[in-house]
Amino acid sequence: MQSPWTNLLTTDYGWMTVAVFVFMLGMGVFFVLFFRRRIRDEEAGTRGKGSDPMNPHRPG
Repeated sequence: MQSPWTNLLTTDYGWMTVAVFVFMLGMGVFFVLFFRRRIRDEEAGTRGKGSDPMNPHRPG
């Protein structure tokens, strides 16, 4: 019986598992950074306008 590490690092399905794991971690980091940037940009934009961020509709 082979160890799990041997299966992970010496088989094609093991390398695909590693690739998917790395891709998912990278996607998580990307989304965290993306949403933080978008929130920061939106807060900076609404703060400069002096409008209420909870009420996006303008009167008139």
